[in-house]
Amino acid sequence: MTQRKIRASEFVADIRNGMNNADLMAKYQISLDRLDLLFSKLVTAGHLKQSEIDRLNKPTSQFSCPVCGIAQDNSFDECPKCTIVANIAPKKRGNIFVPNSLTPITPDDFEKLIAVLCEKKGFHVTMPPANTRGYDIELNKDRECIAVQVKCHKATCNTPQVLRFQSFLELPLASKFTSGWFISASGFAKAATTHVETEKPSSLVLGTYIDNDIVWDYYLETPPWPNTPIASPSPPPPPPAVKYIGVFTCKGGVGKTTVAAHLAGAFALMGYDVVLIDLDPDKNLRKLFLENPNDEDGTAALFVPPAVRGNQGTTITVLNHDQWDEVAYGNDTNIVICDCSPVLRENPDELVKKFDYCIIPTTLNPLGIAKNSDVIVRTFKHIRSKNSTADMFVLINGYAKSQENKNTVLIDHLKRSIDDYAQEDPKCKFIHPDNAKIRHSTSLLYWGYHIIDGTKPQLAFKEIAGRSYPRIDFLQLAGYLQDHTEIDKLREEELK
Repeated sequence: MTQRKIRASEFVADIRNGMNNADLMAKYQISLDRLDLLFSKLVTAGHLKQSEIDRLNKPTSQFSCPVCGIAQDNSFDECPKCTIVANIAPKKRGNIFVPNSLTPITPDDFEKLIAVLCEKKGFHVTMPPANTRGYDIELNKDRECIAVQVKCHKATCNTPQVLRFQSFLELPLASKFTSGWFISASGFAKAATTHVETEKPSSLVLGTYIDNDIVWDYYLETPPWPNTPIASPSPPPPPPAVKYIGVFTCKGGVGKTTVAAHLAGAFALMGYDVVLIDLDPDKNLRKLFLENPNDEDGTAALFVPPAVRGNQGTTITVLNHDQWDEVAYGNDTNIVICDCSPVLRENPDELVKKFDYCIIPTTLNPLGIAKNSDVIVRTFKHIRSKNSTADMFVLINGYAKSQENKNTVLIDHLKRSIDDYAQEDPKCKFIHPDNAKIRHSTSLLYWGYHIIDGTKPQLAFKEIAGRSYPRIDFLQLAGYLQDHTEIDKLREEELK
């Protein structure tokens, strides 16, 4: 855009004579960002008062209620016709107001909005009785009977929420439904969409409400109705920084190597290229990923196919410590996960200092739980003596769902110990199993059998009866880490 020379006195006079943003941008041939910059400079220099800018940008546009269609100005909180309560306050970008689309802010009103939207698309809408569990709206059209669940949350919907709706659709009481739609006002976490894209459930549809329409995030064959096409992003450039994760052990047999490998697999499914660094003297990680098990010095790597056809896929590469070079690998690597030595002092200080996050898996073993909590605290202290900034997490591995009462007692005991230490070091956290856990699984127990039968290296993500619980659990763990760390900033950098 060609810019003309702007005189402050003329620009200020135009504002005071009633020109709006669009008039100013047209006259001076400037962008919205440039206009915002000029406002800031003029206020800083004392040529304009902030109150003049605010008056100039006071939103005056009208909105139509998305439910009943009545036109309203942007001062209303509740539609006088249908009483929907909506968020219509425009966002402020610098000194410029950018109007939002009208979005309900209560769950009941969001349900009402989605029901009206579906009705306009030709579906017969039935609202179930109050407090009906599992779904919020029933849709019927031709031979279709659809259960719709809606979530009006500020945070994106996560994997457990999607899994819960999936489990409802599998219940006998949901047998009348031919499919289920999960509609979110805020979108879905990457781990959640990766889960459904890899499992490919035939009866599930995910959608996000945007601008009085639903953008379909997942469907198996065809969307319920077409959207304005959204161009797929080109392959992202490599991010400028690598995130380091160290996986430690509090005692033998807690699954440290298995957790490191499959967390790498979950991140790879989510679109990250991962390097695994084997710091354990036994070098089991390399053995499990060797392309030729008879060549101990050969390549140890795995290609992870994309969850969505047409995408590129990702890689997991296993290296020894002396093979890792951030300069050489950094442009091709998003995340580095270290399978650390159980002898803490044997882990290289220069790597430990780089860890952004540390994970300590443990099992709910009644004989060892008290001792383990002491060892975990000592591990925390050792890491902190080398690294003052890392976030550290305790993860339950080998969780046996059949022992809920005993699990509750053991979890409370372990959590108290970790919480007591967290008062001294707030960056140490216990991941409650409700948020993320790795369940006991024969697939994980026998992971590595390919070394015996001579087949190619693989993760324990193979589906059994259409579902892989290890894959679900590790995607849930990766999603938890994204929500509670800065790992997701890698994704933000990729999208810039």
